[in-house]
Amino acid sequence: MTEAARQDPGSSGGSDDIVELIMADHRRIARLSRAVYDTARHDGRPGPEWMLGHVWQRLADLLVAHIQAEEETWYASVSGAGPQSRARLQDSLADHDGIRGSLGEASALLVGSAPWWHAVNTVIDATTEHRRREERDLLAGYALGLSMSRRRELGRQWNAFMAGWESQASRTDPGR
Repeated sequence: MTEAARQDPGSSGGSDDIVELIMADHRRIARLSRAVYDTARHDGRPGPEWMLGHVWQRLADLLVAHIQAEEETWYASVSGAGPQSRARLQDSLADHDGIRGSLGEASALLVGSAPWWHAVNTVIDATTEHRRREERDLLAGYALGLSMSRRRELGRQWNAFMAGWESQASRTDPGR
């Protein structure tokens, strides 16, 4: 996750509640998704490509970290739930695979080109729909039934994962 994403004013404020952490990331993802489009329309004219690429990379980085954190912490706890939750989990994992594929496609294309925009729009649309379903189904249906101590335990695992991911990302990209 980028430094700016960690310091986002809408962040969870150091919470250990998995629901708050996921929702805070969802809000950041929504804001960065809008920022991609806003950057492209800088003052009603196309914005500089470097700026568009930078905003897009922030979103892509956050999505990669968020998806991985969900799978390694949150989704692992859902796997022991009832059949309905497990079916929703499978749908969410399929969403993640589709989002990853479109992220990979966008990364191989020239920023601002028509094919790049197609891939970016696919990522943003899929992510928006995924977030809505996840909030409606998995978070509301399963997470809110967990004890607060279990939610905090999962939140601590989430925070540890994200800290490790950030540390690894900064080692592979010293410009972070």
